[in-house]
Amino acid sequence: FREHEPAPWKFPEDRRYNPSHSWIQRVDDDRVRFGVDVFASRLLARATSVILPPVQSQVRRDRAACWIVEDSELVPIRSPVTGIVHEINAMLQCDPSLIGSHPYSDGWLFETTGEERDEIHEYLLQEVSDHTDLGLTLADGGEPIADLHRLLPAEKHLALILRFLG
Repeated sequence: FREHEPAPWKFPEDRRYNPSHSWIQRVDDDRVRFGVDVFASRLLARATSVILPPVQSQVRRDRAACWIVEDSELVPIRSPVTGIVHEINAMLQCDPSLIGSHPYSDGWLFETTGEERDEIHEYLLQEVSDHTDLGLTLADGGEPIADLHRLLPAEKHLALILRFLG
């Protein structure tokens, strides 16, 4: 059963977004769920595997918390908060493509229990610009490219991923 996924290039309003193209969503008073936004999911559409942190391990804000394997290259994904990993998304071990196809529902990465509750609380309360109207503006009025990896050589595609996510 797949949760409802928003339209392409939309950013659900029940999350807070990080400049490193990740999001957190409050699960309960002590936990937040972490994933990548739609922009990152499009860059990582060909994920072949995911290396998630072990449950009960610590993740630190702005440090690599997990890695996604894209074209045999490890792409680090930074955590937006510091905390202890409470749960990982085991579905990604069987189907890493969920990151690209369902970044806001079945493609979430892990949940943390806030070690630094004030940091998480502040992060969730901070003013975030409304991403729902960003969209893409193309000079030719064309459509967004869904399969960018097919148009770029592997090394250029990886460089693009690392520029935005690394």
